[in-house]
Amino acid sequence: MQMQNQSLPTSLLGRWLYAIKWPSWPKLLLPTIFGMSWAFYEQGTKILPGILPVLLYTICLLVCIVLWNDFADEKVDRIKRRLFPSHCSPKTIPDGILPAKSLFVAGSIFGILSFIVVFLIFSKNRDWAMPLSLFSVFVFVCYSFPPIQLNYRGGGEFLEMGGVGFYLPYYIRYLLVDSIQLPELSVLFFLISHTLLAFSSALASGFSDEVSDREGGKHTFVIFFGNRKTHLIIRYLLLGVLFFNLLIGFLNFNFVFWSFTIFSILLSFYFFPKIWNEGILAETNAFASQNRYKSFLHNYIWFSTFTFSLILVLA
Repeated sequence: MQMQNQSLPTSLLGRWLYAIKWPSWPKLLLPTIFGMSWAFYEQGTKILPGILPVLLYTICLLVCIVLWNDFADEKVDRIKRRLFPSHCSPKTIPDGILPAKSLFVAGSIFGILSFIVVFLIFSKNRDWAMPLSLFSVFVFVCYSFPPIQLNYRGGGEFLEMGGVGFYLPYYIRYLLVDSIQLPELSVLFFLISHTLLAFSSALASGFSDEVSDREGGKHTFVIFFGNRKTHLIIRYLLLGVLFFNLLIGFLNFNFVFWSFTIFSILLSFYFFPKIWNEGILAETNAFASQNRYKSFLHNYIWFSTFTFSLILVLA
């Protein structure tokens, strides 16, 4: 079998576009859109001047995280490339797409740019803007880099759950409305739902790396509980998501919020059987089934987040 790195990008621009993994950007961009919609729901058009800066902030932070993550995961990426030369996608450092030093330097530059955006646009009127921006990068340092390196010690999924599911939309909303108060119940319930969705995505990301993570000394939910039990945990999380989405409609007698609850039920009827059935096939090293499984799961997550964000704007 031929190695997948036959299709490596050749131009410098193509190499950098591959390294920043732009197809995965909805994972952070949609929580940002949720935070912006939440702010719009509370303060309307007053938040419009801040829309482009918060998008720029998220993109800078996202590129920083992606590049640093590849830099920190070089060891397990090399192991996976060695174990599965024809079944894993090209790896940025092991396949020579870009050198490790370039990834670290570029990631650092984009991390600094995220600070600059917050400092120039928001720090004068938001007392916590800069400390929380620094905290965002510090959390990722704890996630990937020694000495804490939670991604290797069993805490990576929890950190991603809190960072992507809860913290990022809350911080975006804070930058736009200067408020850290808890939202009304309908938004709070979806914030909980969104956090559970982020947790399910974090757990699913460990399936395709189970063998290489174990050999590289990386501890994830899949390593601790195994493939089958982790699939079961994700199913329970998705049922929890549906429960909180139902509460949004039942506790807010508003046609717009009710429409989201109805749409959430329809999404569940469509995606849950696909996720359940593909999950049965997505065993250890069944890479094709794992990719289809994660595709169904991420589409469900992204449709849910985008729909609720739209609902907030309409409400």
